[in-house]
Amino acid sequence: MKQLCVFGASGRTGLMLINNAVDLGYGVTAFCRSESDRQYLPENVVFVVGDIRNSEHVDQAVAGADVVICAFGQREPFKDVFCAEATARIVESMKKNGVSRIFCIAGALCGDDSTNWSRFIKVMAWFTRKMRPEVAADRDEQERIVETSGLEWTMLKPPELLDENEKPRFLHGENLTIDVYSRISRHHLGKFILEQLESDKYLNKKVVLRY
Repeated sequence: MKQLCVFGASGRTGLMLINNAVDLGYGVTAFCRSESDRQYLPENVVFVVGDIRNSEHVDQAVAGADVVICAFGQREPFKDVFCAEATARIVESMKKNGVSRIFCIAGALCGDDSTNWSRFIKVMAWFTRKMRPEVAADRDEQERIVETSGLEWTMLKPPELLDENEKPRFLHGENLTIDVYSRISRHHLGKFILEQLESDKYLNKKVVLRY
């Protein structure tokens, strides 16, 4: 089974994905910011504590991995802008360590994907960029770094994330419309990523997921 390296392991999405991966028999290296995060993770994961913007710390986690999953993002009050810098370090480390496959979770409103946004979502995206321009620019740059990395990448574009499954099935595709009612559970997002580990369907593509 593949060895997965998960950055953002202590977040709700990262924890959900790691638990599902362990249940399926995958090896997992979990990168966290604090030693205290160990208590939330399964006992049989490799635990790495460090600064995600530190090349040596990132190398420690990436070495020996088959797949890297970026599940981190800004948290309220959205003042810590770090996603682009951290992703650049991860891409650099992957190339150094001979790891080619990366999954990156970004928001549905990140990047220049407005062709599949409803009119209300376009207004929401404009307002978000006006209120938090640094955060928006950081996420846009993160996408650009992944897309131009030369790696085998897949960009996940979920809308609102739920802690509980809202429906038993969900949709996925490159051109799904995003509107004010679009949402997906963290469980289904993680399930989808694990299903794609052996698939090239969305290789070097962005994919939207929603109910």
